Amino acid sequence: MDWRGAMEDASELIKTVDEVYASTPATSSAIAALRAEAQAEVIPEGYVLVPQEMHLPAESMEGICVHCGDGGHQFGEFTDGTLFVGEVDYGDGKKVYGLHIATAEYPEEGCSTICEFARQLRESKGEVQS
Repeated sequence: MDWRGAMEDASELIKTVDEVYASTPATSSAIAALRAEAQAEVIPEGYVLVPQEMHLPAESMEGICVHCGDGGHQFGEFTDGTLFVGEVDYGDGKKVYGLHIATAEYPEEGCSTICEFARQLRESKGEVQS
């Protein structure tokens, strides 16, 4: 027998990746479950990943004061505010994903972006739709 005949006989022993995965559905589902569990434990429901440190420029500080008081430059006159992470559409067609603030008592009056998060970080998590 030459090498061609030996290869034809050995082809029955070689399996494709699809054949191997098809024969181990329990392994595939176990791996999928472990990945889902690991991902769930990393960031609990209701939480998001944010930068460890955020620089707040003067415009951001102004936004905080506009929504939560001291807008009349009277020290000590503040109200409660709500900080939230998410995407906001300001109506100009540009959506901003980041840390925002709104007046706790009247959140429907709008919000200000305190810190916009980097697009690259959101893309790596699959959060940006093109």
